Amino acid sequence: MKTCISQLFFLIIFLQNINAQNCWKSISAGCSQTFAIKNDGSLWCWGYNRDGSLGDGTLISKNIPTQIGSDLDWSEISSGDGFTLAIKQDGSLWGWGKNDYWQLADTITALIIQPKRIGIDYNWKKISAGYRHTLAIKSDGSLWAWGDNFRGQIGNNSNNYQKLPIQIGKDLDWKIICSGFYNSAAIKNDGSLWMWGNGDHCQLGNGIMNTFYSPTKIGNDKWKSICISTFTTLALKDDNSIWGWGMNLSGQLGPQNKGGTICNPIKIGTNNNWKVVSMDYINAYAIDNNGDIWGWGRDFKSDTITKIDGSNSWVNINSFYYHIIGLKNDGSIFCWGNDYFGQCGQNRKLYDGKPIQIHPDTDWKKVISNSYSVIALKENGLLFGFGENSDGELGNGNNINIKNLTQLNMSDNWIDFTLNDHTLALKNDGTLWSWGDNTYGGLGVGNNMDSNKPLKINNDTDWKIISNNYQISAGIKIDGTLWTWGSNFFGQLGIGNTIDKNIPTQVGSDKDWKTLNCTNGNILAIKNDGTLWIWGENSTKGIIGIDPTVSTKVPVQLGNESDWKNIFGNSSSFYAIKNDGSLWVWGYNKNYELGDSTAIDKYIPTKLKSNVGWLKVSASSFYILALKEDGTIWGWLDNRRGELCGIDNYNSPIVPIQIDPNNDWKDISAGELPMAIKKNGTLWAWSDHVMDYLNEDYIVESPKIVDCKITSTANYENILSDSIQIYPNPSNGDLNIENANDYNITFQNSIGNIINPLNYSGNNYNISNFTTGIYFIKFNRKNYTNYFYRKIIITK
Repeated sequence: MKTCISQLFFLIIFLQNINAQNCWKSISAGCSQTFAIKNDGSLWCWGYNRDGSLGDGTLISKNIPTQIGSDLDWSEISSGDGFTLAIKQDGSLWGWGKNDYWQLADTITALIIQPKRIGIDYNWKKISAGYRHTLAIKSDGSLWAWGDNFRGQIGNNSNNYQKLPIQIGKDLDWKIICSGFYNSAAIKNDGSLWMWGNGDHCQLGNGIMNTFYSPTKIGNDKWKSICISTFTTLALKDDNSIWGWGMNLSGQLGPQNKGGTICNPIKIGTNNNWKVVSMDYINAYAIDNNGDIWGWGRDFKSDTITKIDGSNSWVNINSFYYHIIGLKNDGSIFCWGNDYFGQCGQNRKLYDGKPIQIHPDTDWKKVISNSYSVIALKENGLLFGFGENSDGELGNGNNINIKNLTQLNMSDNWIDFTLNDHTLALKNDGTLWSWGDNTYGGLGVGNNMDSNKPLKINNDTDWKIISNNYQISAGIKIDGTLWTWGSNFFGQLGIGNTIDKNIPTQVGSDKDWKTLNCTNGNILAIKNDGTLWIWGENSTKGIIGIDPTVSTKVPVQLGNESDWKNIFGNSSSFYAIKNDGSLWVWGYNKNYELGDSTAIDKYIPTKLKSNVGWLKVSASSFYILALKEDGTIWGWLDNRRGELCGIDNYNSPIVPIQIDPNNDWKDISAGELPMAIKKNGTLWAWSDHVMDYLNEDYIVESPKIVDCKITSTANYENILSDSIQIYPNPSNGDLNIENANDYNITFQNSIGNIINPLNYSGNNYNISNFTTGIYFIKFNRKNYTNYFYRKIIITK
């Protein structure tokens, strides 16, 4: 029933200091629910929830991955039959779901629908949830159990229910645990296998059909992992062979051993190249050393073990009853089997016999890529970003560059943003916030000091539309008034002078502004009546479309048309879309920026000779992207690094050309890294800038989804970091750090100051000189620049 996987180690070939937001690192399949932990420590769930087993505070089932709370410190998860337990990075234990047999170690047998702390200890290390009972190991190697004990599965020499955790024996060398139906299993550090509980069908593997009420050693072999179904057991030996015992009605004990009951371990297959084994109610699954996944049992019509997937990429598999979840080495997760309750996260009540990917995040709303940074907004109001952060433009509280897509702050009520050397962001309460470079007052907070965290701009709650560019900001309020601030060297603030402003300043008195766009030296805006206005820099022979003798320090109407819908621009090249979907261009065109094939500047808006249906234009300094209403992406100009998906052998088209065959795009951004969002909410990027930003080792000629693969190169460092053991934690001054020989270790206090231990010997560190508080251990891999942190707590 419950699969327990031994610790996995990976050969680390290529490492980066990364922590991908969209990569999964841990999985657990419950009865009709599924859980996974991302590399950022967030916990996600989907499936049946009428018993509160998802822990999201409701009793509503979920058929797509749903985050549990906002905590980012989950490290271990195990889900059983309607209940779930998890361990946080600080070693605390939490549980939720059914508690009718005290399987959550709570004395009140009521449903617990959100994570609730179990006890006060901080030294829990391993957890395994079974049918109605739970096993756990502490950092000192002691074994604990609680819950239903009808057939002695607790292991405390009785069959009485156990309401609170109780230590099983006195041994301190337990390593791996597995809770089954009415039985349990565990492996010690020496590889010996121990089982107890119900053995009516020989599922204990000791040759006897009987019940044992305390851990009983099974033979003298050395074992690496163990998994238990209802009446069947599978285990992996230290020679990488798979063995099984118990009932074999569905062929779980191997195609060659169908039928009957087997009371002693029997080898399954002939190979000795297995690294993971798991089992649901009717089938068995295994991963070989090549990373391929295999299966046998009722659903496999073969006399041999059958290969399910040969992609050489699987690292873990976990199953319960009739559904299976698997983890690949790129951090992606797949599910197959029964999805009736949504436990496979596919939003459909189907049974799938082949792995289907649990897709990466599908709730991206908007993305902006500028010269060196990227920020993206999710539908749930969270902001994520990566890239250059020297001016604090990412707003995450520091000025350190970010190499992967990372949540920027804890606010979850953002509804819009705009990014340049500084960032403006709008919350759902109508307040406006800013961060980043503030040399000329572009943050609008009354001073010229940079900020690397969000600052509130005045106390107004009626902001509606925002735009910014280099050192300039602008916004429209609900009442239709237009406000500007920041650099005013060219009169681009539209207030009739060239005096910089570090607070929002109203432009005129009109209250009919509809939308606007800031360029490097100008602002363009459209009024409710559809007229187009422009102001700011106009020194280049009226190239902005206005007679150079006319002052452009205040808004000036461009032409007489009243059917303008949207405007875009960059430097001195401008793009506007009319209500009929036609695209009009004007301004600087020496490098074919306007896409009309002429390289001749345009002094008035000129209709681009192409089909209508244009929706948006995003212009960088070197290339232009455009989105049509039919969901297609078009582009022109520089394509030398694949900015236009490498079309036409990396030649640079001078007229719009469709750069991707798909027609399901909803947003685009032409920064140094081209990015786009599809209508299904997934985030994509392309060009060889992907190598610079997203750690890919090859040019991406076509849009590539921004998920764990592209942002983390499988996040191998985090996988490796899971092998490091720190205990006890909390500590009173004596600390052990295991499996860290390949790292240089540095201790830091909560404000980043280095604190040296009094001394250390081998894996033991004497930190009795540390005062009570929170500290961080920095693990810097030798001969590499990458590193990661682990938190410890000192209590005295």
